[in-house]
Order: sequence, then structure tokens, then C-alpha cells
Amino acid sequence: MSLGRLGRLRERDPTVARFYDIQVQQFQGQVHRLTWEIAEPDKLRATFSGSYYLRSNRQDLSDEELWALYIMLTQVEEAFRALKSEPDLRPVSHRLDRRLEGHLCITVLAYHLLAGIQRRLRDRGNSHRWQTIRSRLATQLRVTVSLTNKQNERLYLRQTTDPEPFHLEVYRALGLAPKPLKTKRLKA
Repeated sequence: MSLGRLGRLRERDPTVARFYDIQVQQFQGQVHRLTWEIAEPDKLRATFSGSYYLRSNRQDLSDEELWALYIMLTQVEEAFRALKSEPDLRPVSHRLDRRLEGHLCITVLAYHLLAGIQRRLRDRGNSHRWQTIRSRLATQLRVTVSLTNKQNERLYLRQTTDPEPFHLEVYRALGLAPKPLKTKRLKA
């Protein structure tokens, strides 16, 4: 690390940088050793500690119920973000009302499916975010290999790769087979 990089870091995050006392030892123009300590820990804690406030007009809810409602709202928002970006449900450019209603219906059905999957996983101890689950499950693939035999026939062999431990955990929680699709042999 050079002194210039350190300076740029301090410039980029001045709010935090002011609480650190940084000592730099150089050797032949290069940083040889870098040490730091928090200069004023009490001020640092006072500046960055705080409370989380939820404001609501619902007087009939306890603090716990209000927090649970807020958490549910964040989960619904996250699910709709995932549904909009992953299966390409956007942009909505329908000109006919019936198509728009169909699109909305499919989106709501997809949300209910997603919420059901997440609830079942949570009930079985898997609390990963949907984005994490989806990206990690995407590593199990369906692979097709093509071969030519002695009779000059083209053969295709399609099979699913072996599941990793994370895949097995999710499949068990959802009651699914580890290799949902059987191996297929095709002739062309």
C-alpha cells in the first residue's frame, strides 16, 4: 500500500477516518508497516450507535407485532425484487388490460410459490436469503454430451450433475429428489 492510497481512503471515508490514529513506517519509499488504533473509542461508539425507530399509526399492535410486520414487509419487497429481475417479469409493456391482468396474476402466483418455498426452508432451519439459495442452486447443471458411435450415429446423453451438500440440504427440506431429472439417451 502506498501513502497515496491511504490518503485516498481517508478522503473517501472522512467520517470514520477521523476516529483512527494511523502510524505508517516506510522502507525505501514503500510502506513497510501500518498500525492503527481507535483514537477516541467513546466518541466512535456515540457517533455510530443508535436506535431503530418504526413509525406507525397502528395503535393496536405491540412492539413485537409491529417489528414482525416490518420484517414481513422487507421480505415481500425482497421477493418482488427477485421476481422482477430473475425471471424477466419486467418491463411490463402490455397494451391490453387482459394481458396486464395475466401478467399480474403470474407475478402474484410466483410470489406465493416463492413465499411457500422460503417458509418451508425456514421451518427446517434454512434461513438463507432467496438470492443466496438461487445462486447456489444454479451450480447444479443439466449437461448434454454428444457422441458418434461406430455406426456413425449421433448419440446424446443428458444428465444432471451430482448435487453438492448445500443442494442436498435444500432438496431434503423441500422433499425433492437430489437429481430431479433422470438421465436421457437420445439418438439423432
